[in-house]
Amino acid sequence: MHPTLIESVRKALDRRIPMVLYAFPSDEAEYVFFEAQTGKALMDESSDFGFFYAPFEAHHAPCLLIPKGNEGCGSTVGAVGIPVATTREKYMGDIDYIVGMHIAMHGGKTVYARRIAHDSYRADWSHVAADYFRCLPHTFRFLFATPDCGYWLGASPELLLGRKNGSDTISTMALAGTLRDKTSAWDAKNLEEHEYVTGFIVDTMRSFGLSPEVGPAEDLWFGPVRHLCHRITAKYTGPMIPLLNALSPTPALAGMPRDNAIEVIRRIEGPRSLYGGYVGVNSSEGMYAYVNLRSMCFNPSGGYCIYSGGGITALSDSAEEWLETESKSFLLRECIAANDVSVL
Repeated sequence: MHPTLIESVRKALDRRIPMVLYAFPSDEAEYVFFEAQTGKALMDESSDFGFFYAPFEAHHAPCLLIPKGNEGCGSTVGAVGIPVATTREKYMGDIDYIVGMHIAMHGGKTVYARRIAHDSYRADWSHVAADYFRCLPHTFRFLFATPDCGYWLGASPELLLGRKNGSDTISTMALAGTLRDKTSAWDAKNLEEHEYVTGFIVDTMRSFGLSPEVGPAEDLWFGPVRHLCHRITAKYTGPMIPLLNALSPTPALAGMPRDNAIEVIRRIEGPRSLYGGYVGVNSSEGMYAYVNLRSMCFNPSGGYCIYSGGGITALSDSAEEWLETESKSFLLRECIAANDVSVL
């Protein structure tokens, strides 16, 4: 990010105004930044252009942020409540419960997200974003602020749904399974976790009358970890938002059976707000939505919460799952520490 762009972000954060910063996955991507107007739902991808976001359980059209007009929008972004951090003791107990009780009864997979939080820690968030984004050029990078949801920052490797304007082909990906080294073969636990996601996406597309095509398996890196990925395409010219909301949350962020997994997430993890939902851009070039993960909420005046989740199956080990959340959040924690201003 150019220093003048970092300074524009910092000023917007200081003024507590709605704003958007994003860049698509690419080594040469150009960042888009604008001060925003809020309060509109994205109903028609053919005419409403801007940045959009939806919560973990998206039952309605996503919210849309567009560049503000000359008159401005008059709204400000207040501080949000920072969730309580998940202790190691609670995490271990919750994973043991999910494996020993919930999965034993319902089978399948449940995605449990740990909260790495501090209610007063202060950082230079514009530089946190710049450092984090520079480390992850092949992700969808975003920072936005809205009066209803506060401040969010993330770098998502997972395309939920995309279509170029004028095309009859949609694209998505099944992204699940995590390893922390370069050479290990994918084990039974990760293969099972990945298959839940692939099967769900294929079945959902077929329920819309589509004929999805699943590409070959590949490894997709995110900092120090790699994920198992299958890219999936289909011919489709219908409206995107109903399909988006049918796909979200995928088993990669919720689990399977999905309703049972979401119920246990509500009960033992608590509200996720926007984590696990989706963010994206609708423009004259097309619509692209990404899963809101590898992300955090924060307050410019102090406090943050990183969400770091993992897929829990009958083969999960709680200590290994904890280490996976450490690896997934490592880069973001390092960027925050490198831009600490709490002692100034």
